[in-house]
Amino acid sequence: MIELRKSPRTQVIWRAAVKLGDGSLVAAKIVNLSSGGILMHCPHSLEVNHEYRIMMEVPGIADPVSQHFKVACKALVQHCILAEDDYRIGVKFNELSDLHQNLIDAWISRAGKADHAA
Repeated sequence: MIELRKSPRTQVIWRAAVKLGDGSLVAAKIVNLSSGGILMHCPHSLEVNHEYRIMMEVPGIADPVSQHFKVACKALVQHCILAEDDYRIGVKFNELSDLHQNLIDAWISRAGKADHAA
């Protein structure tokens, strides 16, 4: 399938947590990412056009099984759609350190190489 999006998506299954306005945390699962944002499944609805703090658990490139990094970011909700038991929430990164952006980009590059090898 040809990817027509501005930023190609990479399929992943990573754990995350979203900090809500009242300070509580809700668990989420990241199902794909691009250089500019993520799509996650979450049991809690998030407000569109609202910024949230998100903590992602990103596997290391060199050792994805035993090495994980806590990646903090701020992200703006682009869409929130109820699908079965969870919400599918697309967010755009607003604040992400250069180091963590490089880690995300490395995962996208790694997945792209795997796609071309197949």
